[in-house]
Amino acid sequence: MDTRRLELGLRWKGVVERAGITHQTLLQLRKGQAVADFTVSRVEQALEWAPGSIARIMEGGDPHPTSSDASAEDEGEDRLDGPIADLLDDGESLTWWQTPLGRTYRLESATPGYAVEAGFGANEQPEDVIDDLRQLLESTLAQAEVLAKRRSGGRRARRP
Repeated sequence: MDTRRLELGLRWKGVVERAGITHQTLLQLRKGQAVADFTVSRVEQALEWAPGSIARIMEGGDPHPTSSDASAEDEGEDRLDGPIADLLDDGESLTWWQTPLGRTYRLESATPGYAVEAGFGANEQPEDVIDDLRQLLESTLAQAEVLAKRRSGGRRARRP
């Protein structure tokens, strides 16, 4: 959920507002505690996931995008792939597509395997969002580095 929240450019407060729930209820769900099915459905909608995505996560699987997002990606509808080479650094690529809430932009890093997506208003253009996406990407890369360090240092054998 945290990754998706960041991809959408939301704070937890934004997820709460979109879902129409309390912070406490969201915290219960994030901890894996039981909440009403209606609540789960509202959070899935707020995160733009298909129904059942949170259950799949709890079972160790991956969430699915909403059917409109999936069809747009599968069919390439309303998806614009531009060369915006003058605005991008070497190795970066930017794609965007229309959603009911505006446009979603995806910035892929020169570092293989890293990308961020965030929703922006319908009137915001690529040149307006690239710096914001870069800041989000830098934060994501820093978090990945911290996790990698924690994992490499946290697996030492304990002495009896």
